[in-house]
Amino acid sequence: MKYRALLAGTALWLSATQAQAISIVPEPSETMVAVGQIIDIDLRIADLGPAGPPSIASFDISLLFDPAILGFHDVLFGDPDLGDQLDIFFGSFYASSTGLGFVQMDGVSFDDPLDLDAFQADAFVLGTIQLEVLAEGIADLTLDLALLDDGLLPTPTDLIPTTTLGGSQIVATSNAPAPSAPWLIALGGATLFRVRRTKR
Repeated sequence: MKYRALLAGTALWLSATQAQAISIVPEPSETMVAVGQIIDIDLRIADLGPAGPPSIASFDISLLFDPAILGFHDVLFGDPDLGDQLDIFFGSFYASSTGLGFVQMDGVSFDDPLDLDAFQADAFVLGTIQLEVLAEGIADLTLDLALLDDGLLPTPTDLIPTTTLGGSQIVATSNAPAPSAPWLIALGGATLFRVRRTKR
């Protein structure tokens, strides 16, 4: 009886996990940009379990773009406000690679999946890709997902079938609209920081 109850509970959990529709969307800091500008593209994942499954233990995702209009500049991993959501207690590992028209990002958590379920935010930024605007035009930003799982052992659950990938678009012109005088004053005293990971 205990074995049957365990199987029933596992089946119920898997059913709930598969029913959860996860979304990942590339969110540009600006959609109207000028040639020579550097823009931030946040890869935001949402609709995870609030204080429960599903959570993310590993991912392999690529941002695709038009290389005639946009070029790679830099990658920052983790959420700018929430910190590294794959590093709850025991750390994480990240890597990236680039090619003509794409940036690939990989991440893996060393935390217990139950801790990820309990403490990982239900929406956060996996990482930020910085792109340089090379030429005028309209560039689509799309995603290619190769790996997304919850890390439950011995067989992690593949979350790709229940994940929706969004897209966005960048319009690049030769000149961006000039900011108003108050914004110029504010920008004159601003300081830009690249520090990303401040957590807990």
